[in-house]
Amino acid sequence: MLTAEAHIQTSRPSRYLIQLCKHARYMGQHGRHGLRAHPGNNTPERPQMQHAEWSDTFGILRLNWGECTIQQTQTR
Repeated sequence: MLTAEAHIQTSRPSRYLIQLCKHARYMGQHGRHGLRAHPGNNTPERPQMQHAEWSDTFGILRLNWGECTIQQTQTR
């Protein structure tokens, strides 16, 4: 299984986590807006958003090809 991890510092992590998850849910509910396939990749199928759920500190985005988890953490 492929995995990747990123740490992004922002002054409003909860707001951005919620905004991203809401947008992902919208992409899954409306056929006219979806993730774009990029030229050069050998995947003929466009990724499809299947499920999005979140709280103020954690989110899960499920696509037809994998899952993305997002977690807010406090750093000092």
